Amino acid sequence: MPALSSGKILQENTDVNEVDFIKTSASLCKQNFTGYAAICIKGASGLEEGTFLFDQGKIAGCFYEYYALKKEFYGKDAFQRILNASASKNGLFDIISITPDQVRLALAVNQKIMFAATAEQFQLAGAREFSPLFEQQASTATTPEARAQLLDKYKLGGLAR
Repeated sequence: MPALSSGKILQENTDVNEVDFIKTSASLCKQNFTGYAAICIKGASGLEEGTFLFDQGKIAGCFYEYYALKKEFYGKDAFQRILNASASKNGLFDIISITPDQVRLALAVNQKIMFAATAEQFQLAGAREFSPLFEQQASTATTPEARAQLLDKYKLGGLAR
């Protein structure tokens, strides 16, 4: 998972059953927040964590990790997984304020996390019920690196290029 700068903790270990993560994130947009909101839940295989990176009230990046599966997702794929995680009944979230320069550095170093969520995507957001399908998909997903290794194993590596 991309490393983010430590900053000022605004909320820590907030229970998803007590405070709605998506409504809180939407509120951060309205407040022109710069920083990140990270949600950690317990899925069937273990812990999962997703993060929205905010730049002056706009979502500028997203990433999501299934720790037990050692799978990471970025951008739009991560955004959808974070929305799903927000419907979990078993999780916590944190909100951390960082500087605009720290946001730009995080995006420059981790370009694959870039994703600009539109207001419409965010307003329509919010799964009503947590779905294990994302985790099931992640457990069977083949990464581009794994695919290339498989093709090389069978001496078909030239096909990948």
